[in-house]
Amino acid sequence: MKEKTLLIICLTFTLLLAGCWDVTEPQRLYYINAVGVDFEDNQYKAYLQIINFADLAKSEQPSGNVTPAEVGYAQGKTLEEAIYKLYRSIDQEIFWGHLRYIIFSERALENERAIPVIDTFIRFRETRYQVWVYSTKDPIKDVLLVTPILRSSLAASKLSNPMNTTE
Repeated sequence: MKEKTLLIICLTFTLLLAGCWDVTEPQRLYYINAVGVDFEDNQYKAYLQIINFADLAKSEQPSGNVTPAEVGYAQGKTLEEAIYKLYRSIDQEIFWGHLRYIIFSERALENERAIPVIDTFIRFRETRYQVWVYSTKDPIKDVLLVTPILRSSLAASKLSNPMNTTE
């Protein structure tokens, strides 16, 4: 009798403890494709390009009314502070595994300000090993909101993949 009761208790605990309770579903994540960094008035300005995958895997024509990306913005004394402000304002979890490139303004490259920024991103195992780095004179938000030709995916844009695909 004791063995049967012990077996029932063990099976009950096994069923209750098994499962994927801590797994985040892919549709409940925001995917970061690019980061823009600017430095103005002694503050870092962080821009995060969040990709919308709604039209990416469809076999028929894209709907056309779906925005391919949104850009989040925050500023702080350090880049980490600015990004954490964005974390607190975003309603879903962020996934950094699709980060493909970082864009710096010219002000952000002065006086070695880019070194701690790059260190911030290579420190985490979630980011890719090959992240492209660019610099621009244009406003970073405008660069991050450029839509590729024929409304193709931002993951296939020239900034995301600058290597010639025919080689």
